[in-house]
Amino acid sequence: MLFKKTFRHEGAFAGQPEEYFNVVANISRWDRWNPNVHHMSLDTKFQRGATGRSVPTRYTPTTFTIIEVIQNEKIVIEFRLPLGGLVLEYRFDQIDATTTSIKRIAIAKGPAAFLIYSMNAKSINDEFDETLKRLEGQVEYERFERIKSA
Repeated sequence: MLFKKTFRHEGAFAGQPEEYFNVVANISRWDRWNPNVHHMSLDTKFQRGATGRSVPTRYTPTTFTIIEVIQNEKIVIEFRLPLGGLVLEYRFDQIDATTTSIKRIAIAKGPAAFLIYSMNAKSINDEFDETLKRLEGQVEYERFERIKSA
């Protein structure tokens, strides 16, 4: 049996699910809110099955595939790593008229998953809060820009 480790984080944030979905779906701008990303790009348009390239701030560049998209609700991306992978899942659920629950789930898997987990568990957990706060900040910034240009 292959080792698999799951990291979960969630929080409630001001805004609508579609605002958060749109920011996460804009792959080329992940560097604006995700402290682990130096650059990301897609080979085609954002959709299930699309592939791309990720250049993390601290790790080796890798490729990824978008494996699931449910409009305004869920995005799942699998990053390929040597002897394993990392699956990131973002879920967006409306709590009330002004609040969205965001769940970010990371799953290390494959033969090297134990090594990925051992070396990165603390940083992955520590960075979740920062990543979700920066995601909220990017949503607020884009909301402000839409209002300003209207």
